[in-house]
Amino acid sequence: MNKTVEEVDSLCMTSYYRILLSHRPHHITFYEQLPVNLIISGHAHGGQWAIPFIRQGLYAPQQGLFPRYTHGIKNLEGRLLYISRGFATGNKFFVRLYNNPELGFIDLLPINEKR
Repeated sequence: MNKTVEEVDSLCMTSYYRILLSHRPHHITFYEQLPVNLIISGHAHGGQWAIPFIRQGLYAPQQGLFPRYTHGIKNLEGRLLYISRGFATGNKFFVRLYNNPELGFIDLLPINEKR
């Protein structure tokens, strides 16, 4: 991480909904310091290998065994973290096992607009 929290914050307009796109969810301690509303991430491939029927990932890069940030939506004290499983199939050593690829869609709507 080359930027400080203050440097990143100075680049943002304060009155807008802030979305952070970042490849690596395991940098969560840095992201939590940023004044953002939504964090979209990936990298962990859903845990590469998953336990059947509960979809818990067994391993993720930089998180090790039974990683916390592999897929889904997490609430971080009022901010949302969305982690996509992605499409990658891995390499010859890390193929997906019980872990389907994922394509996520996010609809951004004005606060007063109903769906």
